Amino acid sequence: MNRLTLPERKGCFPCILLLLVFLLMQTTVSAQNTTETENGPYKEKTLKTESDGFQWYLVTDEYRCKGALDVNGKVLIPFSGWYKDVHYADGFLYARGEWASSATYACYDKDGRMLISKGKYNRIHFINSEKYFWVERNGKEGACDMTGKEIVAPQYSGIGYDKAKGFFYLHQSNNWVYLNIFLPGDEKTITAPKRSAEINKVWLEQDTEINGHKSLKVYCDLTIEGMNNQLANMEVWIKNSKGKWHKFFGNATSPEGVSYKRQEFVPPYESTYYSELWTVIYNEDLKPGSGTRQYQAIVRITDNDGHVLAENPPVAFTEKTKSETRYRTTPYIPSQNITYNAKRVSPNSTQRNGKSTVNNTVQTSSRSGKQTNTNENLAKHAHERTKKNLDYQHSLTYKRTYDDYEDKLIDMSKGRRQYDDRKRRDYQDSMRRIRQRCEAQGVWIWNTSKWENWNGK
Repeated sequence: MNRLTLPERKGCFPCILLLLVFLLMQTTVSAQNTTETENGPYKEKTLKTESDGFQWYLVTDEYRCKGALDVNGKVLIPFSGWYKDVHYADGFLYARGEWASSATYACYDKDGRMLISKGKYNRIHFINSEKYFWVERNGKEGACDMTGKEIVAPQYSGIGYDKAKGFFYLHQSNNWVYLNIFLPGDEKTITAPKRSAEINKVWLEQDTEINGHKSLKVYCDLTIEGMNNQLANMEVWIKNSKGKWHKFFGNATSPEGVSYKRQEFVPPYESTYYSELWTVIYNEDLKPGSGTRQYQAIVRITDNDGHVLAENPPVAFTEKTKSETRYRTTPYIPSQNITYNAKRVSPNSTQRNGKSTVNNTVQTSSRSGKQTNTNENLAKHAHERTKKNLDYQHSLTYKRTYDDYEDKLIDMSKGRRQYDDRKRRDYQDSMRRIRQRCEAQGVWIWNTSKWENWNGK
């Protein structure tokens, strides 16, 4: 067995001493990189100086979670939120987290008060000109006031604000609808306009082909007052031969459990005349059973508060089926951008087109086999509407792509996305091509984004 001699054993002591000194230095360096605060340990600390003079520290812990401190070390945003990113904009601190597999944001003021909690909205942006938070959840827009209180639920495709008229949203038919909701301090004494409607005529067209289904098409000739740029509804209710409400498969239900069909529309004028406002109910949605059944259709015009402005007398019709019909799981809902032959009514005019014909009638299009002039006109109008619908749907797809490129440019300018000058030019070229294509087709109805000509950093 080999044994070390005394001189050889003494030669190891300097190595051991150096090793101990090295370990002590590493411990000291580690202690310097991990600083204990009331917020817990953090490993990275970066001073941020904003354009408005506000200074703060962006800090990161050992798990790569972000937080924020003020210049005195006070915690503004804690690590306990497990935030992936923290940034400052428009006088507020924004923290991005992950919630239900999607990015969500929280918002804090400069003193560290949480205004909007994490997990509530997918996007938050402060609108400086009007002093409110624009918020988005699942692709729908809403608004919060400066305290973070939600004042417009995120349920609209696009919202805006006017100090004189309050918040408004973009309806699917490309009309702006006012909500009569104001920011604190901008509240107005609102005098509700006189709302009224007059149904001149209701007629039904049976067995029309809609999306490959036999359908009941319900038309209404009416005049509506005091509802310009506000949401109104055409409702179709069905009664059976015994005069009781028939529970067909509609897209709305009353508090009493009666289903009905509701079609939204937005009158463009203070006094608007419609010659052919219409909606569709699939035959199988009526759940007719087998044999011959007698029904009655009642049309109601309601405002956006649910008040009935007009109602027509029942229109009787007969439905014949050879066997029990299964009804669908989703009712037919006409596209919201259909042009309904709306006309402005002159305030001094006492005579309106179609008012002399007040009978309620039923037309059967396919059973008789006769093509009347009326049906030819209806088919022509339907074809024109279908073409407009397709063009409009294509333009919506283009607009969503256009907006995606715009969002990327905005994120790049705000530092939320790494700046790349080549990508910036590619995004802008794509935006121009989309806009020019839609303009050539006559379906570009939106404003051109200023980010198309952004020069970058």
